Amino acid sequence: STIKKPVIVINQAYKKAIINSIVARNPCTGLSYPKKPPKKVVAMTAAEHEEFIAACPDTTYGNMFVFALNTGLRMGELLALTWQDVDFENKLISVKNTVVRVTERDPNATVKYTTDIHSAKTASGVREVPLTDTAIEILKKQREKCQIFVFESTNGKILEKRNIAKALKKVLKSTSIETNVTMHVLRHS
Repeated sequence: STIKKPVIVINQAYKKAIINSIVARNPCTGLSYPKKPPKKVVAMTAAEHEEFIAACPDTTYGNMFVFALNTGLRMGELLALTWQDVDFENKLISVKNTVVRVTERDPNATVKYTTDIHSAKTASGVREVPLTDTAIEILKKQREKCQIFVFESTNGKILEKRNIAKALKKVLKSTSIETNVTMHVLRHS
């Protein structure tokens, strides 16, 4: 983006200059950008996977962590999941939204940020995800204690991503897993 953003601005300026007959051609036309090296995908091994699942049942967000392993959802998608998105009969969940943290621009505001639900950024972000039997069991447990969101705070509000990340680290400390596991690693696992 360090390279692309200035080129976008310059490209627009040259397009306007061509329209106004100031220049004959746009030197930005046909530019190619350097390719990003592919990111290495990190996932847990089968043994780490089993150890992690064994450590989850007695934790606050254990159901969420195991559900993430069974569905491959991103953290924001998990937190935005409502009961309207769950189809028990067909064993599917509809992923349409994500939770985002919006920073308050007003320096005098008492609240520095808000947590909000936005629709998925891309068309591929909107999808149906099949549910495993384990995921169905977790949903049934969550249904008994959560009203609006599948995973919500005790007062029925959206959970904070940073609290989930802290809880995940706490679970990992109780295991021998050395991989730097994040919610995104659960997605790949």
